[in-house]
Amino acid sequence: MPLGSVAVKSKKMVRWFADAGMADVAEVGGKGASLGEMYQALNGDGVLVPNGFTVTVEAYAQFVDAKVVDDAWMGVAEAEE
Repeated sequence: MPLGSVAVKSKKMVRWFADAGMADVAEVGGKGASLGEMYQALNGDGVLVPNGFTVTVEAYAQFVDAKVVDDAWMGVAEAEE
């Protein structure tokens, strides 16, 4: 199965920082929850910070467990000449 044709479940794969907080640690992990809290606190204090997103724990697990062709990642991190 080629990279990119992996069937995914119909769960959210990302959460906006504006919608993530410490109550969501199980869904977005500790770093995602902390970034959501920080974004909300700074934005609420008038600091202009663009809203970002975090990948959900489920999305990461599906990515790591996905079946990909053997050479799918070959050359991805190699410098171009």
